[in-house]
Amino acid sequence: MLSMLDRITAFELTGGLKGLGYGRAEKDVNAGEWSFKAHFFQDPVQPGSLGLEALIQLLQAWMI
Repeated sequence: MLSMLDRITAFELTGGLKGLGYGRAEKDVNAGEWSFKAHFFQDPVQPGSLGLEALIQLLQAWMI
């Protein structure tokens, strides 16, 4: 339920603006997901904390 990444599309060890590395991942958005129903009443947006969770999961994949 808390998997925020569907696929990792890029890992570049020397990419990015500072040349320190670059990672990119994607998630397929489904309007029926629990987070859209549980956040703001009648305002279906993804909570910012889940965006942070996605970043942490990408960093974990990079480190592994």
